[in-house]
Amino acid sequence: EQLHRLAEYPINELFHRLCGFTYMIIGGLQFTPAFRIRGWKLHRQLGKVFLLVSIPAGISGMVWATVSPFVGIEEIVPVYFFGIIFLYCIYQAYIQARRRNIEAHQNWVLRLFSIGLGVSTNRILFLIMVYLTPLDERVIFPLTLWLSWVPHLLVVEWWIQANTKKASRRQQVTPGLYNNFPSV
Repeated sequence: EQLHRLAEYPINELFHRLCGFTYMIIGGLQFTPAFRIRGWKLHRQLGKVFLLVSIPAGISGMVWATVSPFVGIEEIVPVYFFGIIFLYCIYQAYIQARRRNIEAHQNWVLRLFSIGLGVSTNRILFLIMVYLTPLDERVIFPLTLWLSWVPHLLVVEWWIQANTKKASRRQQVTPGLYNNFPSV
């Protein structure tokens, strides 16, 4: 039912799928520590591409929810809620990189990537719930949106907080020792 409606917006679909695919490939590569350290010039260039493809990927997802919602307001609310957070993460990741605040930049990119990963998780979780529960697809879809994005962001926030505390303790024990190494 929904597939033919999505085909009515081929440009939006192309942007969303192509940018989303590029986003996932580059994002996965960017989080590889060896790549970040050894290929830092390529890391920086691909980081710019990553942020640039993130913008149309996020906006096109929000456009889709608006012009061709599967459920309606129950879908639009979480898509816009996390879409706005997604766009804000892009902005902050860029600003922090320009300020050379690498730790903050990494944290914003982690948040950004977790939201994008939540979209993929939603697709999988939706199919699992369709086949394993008696619930209607229109009930499942908005539920899986929340169940995909909220845990991803909670885990990332926990990770950021845990690593911030750990880095702070390292700095207190051995000041200056870690200042010469790229942050992971």
